[in-house]
Formats: sequence, C-alpha cells, structure tokens
Amino acid sequence: MTLGLHITGQQGRNCLNEMNASEHADVAIVGGGAAGLLAAIWAGRTEPKRRIVILDGAKRLGAKILIAGGGRCNVTNEKVTPKDFWGSSPNAIKKVLGRLTQPQTIEFFAELGVKLKREPTGKLFPTTDKAKTVLEALLGEVERLGIEICLGHRVENIKAVTNDSGETTFEVVGPWGHLVSPRLVLATGGKSVPKTGSDGHGLELAKRLGHEITSTIYPALVPLQLTDGAPLTRLSGIALPARLQLSETSGKRIETISGDLLLTHKGLSGPAVLDMSRHWIAASADRAVRLTANWLPETDEETVQADLLDLGKRSVRAYLRERLPDRLAELLLEIAEVPLDQTGVDLTKHQRKNLVTAVCSFPLDVQGTLGFKVAEVTAGGVPLSQIDLKTMQSRLVPGLHFCGEICDVDGRIGGFNFQWAWSSGYVAGPPLMRNLLSVLFCLALLGSLSIGCSSSDSPAVDNAAGQAPTQDQMATEAMLVNAGARVEKDGNGAVVLVDFSGKPIDDNLMKRIGTLPQLQKLLLRGCAINNAMLERLGSPKELQ
Repeated sequence: MTLGLHITGQQGRNCLNEMNASEHADVAIVGGGAAGLLAAIWAGRTEPKRRIVILDGAKRLGAKILIAGGGRCNVTNEKVTPKDFWGSSPNAIKKVLGRLTQPQTIEFFAELGVKLKREPTGKLFPTTDKAKTVLEALLGEVERLGIEICLGHRVENIKAVTNDSGETTFEVVGPWGHLVSPRLVLATGGKSVPKTGSDGHGLELAKRLGHEITSTIYPALVPLQLTDGAPLTRLSGIALPARLQLSETSGKRIETISGDLLLTHKGLSGPAVLDMSRHWIAASADRAVRLTANWLPETDEETVQADLLDLGKRSVRAYLRERLPDRLAELLLEIAEVPLDQTGVDLTKHQRKNLVTAVCSFPLDVQGTLGFKVAEVTAGGVPLSQIDLKTMQSRLVPGLHFCGEICDVDGRIGGFNFQWAWSSGYVAGPPLMRNLLSVLFCLALLGSLSIGCSSSDSPAVDNAAGQAPTQDQMATEAMLVNAGARVEKDGNGAVVLVDFSGKPIDDNLMKRIGTLPQLQKLLLRGCAINNAMLERLGSPKELQ
C-alpha cells in the first residue's frame, strides 16, 4: 500500500485507505490551498529526492483559489507593503513579504506559464481571467515535482514525539491511518468560507501542539449587516464610491477607508465595506462606535453647505441627482425632511443642516456581519511572534511550520491575502537544509560541483579535475542551494546546479554573482536564484 500520486482531472483517489496504516513522509503538508501548494512546490524544488505529501480533507483542491476574485483569482497587487496588512507587527510581516516579493511572485507564475495583467485598481489577474489557469499551473508544477496529494484525508489529530536525542517527529492521524514525518507544515487556513475546508480545525491542531492563538478570531473582508428595517436596505443593488469613517462616540477617529460600496438587501458590501469590516468588529467588541458614510467622498461638509446656499431657485433634488443615484438622492431628501420639489432658496437652516449630514456623515446602523460563511479571510491566528520568520518554523516545536491564513495576518482586499499565502508558503516550504552548515555538509559529500561552465571560469572545481573545492567555493554553492538552486546530475553523470526553472546555472550567472559577500547581499534581499533575474540585476555593484 502506497501514498499513491494524486490527481486526474482534480479527482484524487484515496491514498491512505487502510485504517491505522502508518507510513513515512519527509515533509507532510496539511492543507492544499494557496499557501500549502506554494510550500509543497518549494519543498519539492529544494528537496527533489524527498517524499512530500499534501493531506487535504476536501474532495477537490483549490476551492478558494477558484472562487477568488469572482472566479478570476486576484493573484497579487501592483504594490504590496506591510501597511496593507493587519494582525501581527508590520515589521514581522515585512520580513516574510520580503522573502518572496511581488515582482518575484509575478516571475514565479510566469515560469509556470501564467501571465498576469494589471487592472486600474492595481489588482493583478491572469490574462485568461480564469482562476482555473492559476490552479492548474500550480497543480501542474506539483505533479512535475512528484509531490503526492491525498484528497479526502482530513487530519483529526497531530502528535509531536521527541526522542532521547531531541529529534521531533510528527504523527498525523486520521480515519485513513497514520502518517509520520519529521517536518510538518500547517497550511490549513483559518475559519473563513468553511465549505471549502477551512473550518478552524487547523487552529485547534496548532493549540494541541502547544501554540497560543490570538484571544479573538473573527471574520474579515466580510459584508456588514444593517439593523432590520434600515432605510438603505430599500436601495439594494446600488453601487457607488463612498468614504467610510469609523469613530468612537466621543468623535475620536479610528479608521477611514474610501472605495466602492454596494448596497444589499441585508446591508453593505463592496471593497470599502469589506476592508472596513475587520476594524468595525475589532473596535465594537469593547466599546461603542459609530460608522458613517460620505456619499461624495471627494467633497467635505463645508463644500456641500456652500453648494446648497448657492442653489438659488434650482431644485435640491436636481443637485443631488447630478452627483448620486436617483434612489439614493430621494432617500437622503426624505431623511433630511426636504420635499422633492424644494428649491435651494427655500431650504431652512434645519433642512440644510440635515441634508449636509445625510450626504457627508450618513449614520450606518450596523448590527453585525454575515460571518465566516462568506468572509474572505480570518483575522487572528498563530501570532508571528511564535514563529521564526526565516523559515516560518515554530519557536516552540522544532520541525513544525506555519503558512497562510492560519497565521495572525490578514490583508485588505485586492490580492494582498494571496500575496501573504505565496510569500509565507515560499518561506515555509524549503527544508531546514537552508542552514548553511547542513548544505555544506551535503555538498562536501558530493565532492566539488561542475556548475556547467569551464573550470577556468567556474568558482567551483570541475569534478574531473579531482581537486577539492575551496571553502569559499563550497560556501557559494551552498548559498545557491539555500536560494533555491537544486543539485542534479547531467547526462554525463556530473553533479550540477540548476535554477528553480530547471536551467543549468551557467558561467554568465556565476560571474554576475561574483564573490561570496555579493551573493550574501543577494540572498538578504530574498531572491530566488534564477538566470533571468540575475541578467536583470546587471553588475554586482547593483547588489550592494
């Protein structure tokens, strides 16, 4: 009985179907979403001879990828900064995002054959406008690397066992049997859209393994529900730009967000509302708050006041209809107690004040959200303070790694949460051989490497020469492996290094890398070694 490989048309057969069967994997990844797939791919690229297994309780992988962005998958954004995220500290988030940056993400997907296009909002989508393009590319790379996917394999429990030598192994348990592995990546997601499989069980598994979870776990990027009978619910279907302001009842401002807003039969949705939702939930948990909307986001109260005073015999209704949807304009007049045929000159001071408030500070009587069922992401999770950000490894349990939504990181709408998934998955996936001494040891066993260039050009000595490489040469080669290069044998049986796309690392690339200190600067920038990338970098001076 084997952990049979994986997918035909997304339909995987059970690969651990004997109750209480126990097998071994070098890397076990629980959760096959965006972060889990990236972790698997980078584990496979840096450990090509290892057995990597993805366990997922769903019958089909990538459900969230397929529904994201209206079925188009908003892969990332044109500009990604720590300010686009909340949860753990911005500095911690920055460290992870810097390991696989937005440009490197674009390059990674280009390597997989997925070209991205920019929309006016800054969102990046596949040029096909199909999320399926993204998922199939990821699964294709998973299959190319020989990574095994076990669908319908929900993990019920995980036990960490430490032997007398201090080595930890993980026993992953489910109705299908047991899987034992020295490395475990939890990429289970949070609690959002539980029908896709992220029902919060991964957070419980993290707690059982000794991790603390943030005191609050709540939905983010979720529509807001207004009180029953709220006037705005009569305007379902209207979409318009607005500026939302969240403040304490004392008037102290908490958050201001501008963007598109959609009125629904239950309340509010649209990008501005989704971004505001996590702030409303967090703030309203322990204090009274007030959420208002400015229906003319580029205009302030003083300007509207002046406009109304200058209307003269013009209709107030006409003034509003020039700027707002008809139904909303009429509702604002109704709330301000202004007749539909009222002219500017006939407005009383009381009516004018009411109308300015209705236009620029419309009170939104929010009673709650639509919950995790429709939330796009989870706020809260495993704090990054409990994770070594160089490897996404637990600071408490050696060999345990985290990536994706299970972490206490949530981004605003626009591809930012996918970028976190790609970046954290990239960091979590590669093996602990990223430790330089471990790599050097393995390279020492291999002997000197032939880098695909002549012995006179190569910083490594050709195998045929029979000479041992210098420590600097071995360190350079080790750092290449550390940056994502793979050790392989060519057609003649010589050991060579290839970049993450499978192309040999040639003398041109090695010349651009230059000395070991320059390579260190390159790695500190989080670069994954790639011939094309180094061509763009130019001379080694540009690395400093």
